[in-house]
Amino acid sequence: MFIRRCNFLPLYRKIRYIDALYLSAATMTTVGYGDITPKTDFGKIFTIIYAFAGVAIALYGLSIIASHFVEVREEFWLERLGKIKIKHYPKTFFDKLKTLFNYKSEKLVSEYEKSSKKRK
Repeated sequence: MFIRRCNFLPLYRKIRYIDALYLSAATMTTVGYGDITPKTDFGKIFTIIYAFAGVAIALYGLSIIASHFVEVREEFWLERLGKIKIKHYPKTFFDKLKTLFNYKSEKLVSEYEKSSKKRK
């Protein structure tokens, strides 16, 4: 309806599937349309793959940086917990507190699955 009222119908019929796919990929990857665009179908397909590969590489780099910050935070808190000496708490309390940061994801998942099965 909107296309007919605004005289966009001739423009609307010229858009092919590969063009729609290219514009969708440019929008999803936040690359944008830009002034320089591929003209051939092969160029558009290559640009789509290239844009998604760039996003994947950027996210991989961010995950490495984030894991580094997590490791630094864990080392910091383990060091701080090692310095705490309060007479009112038993030693087992601090041992449990120190193991809070030394976890394995597989163990957490298996414990979660066991607890969720018990609830059912």
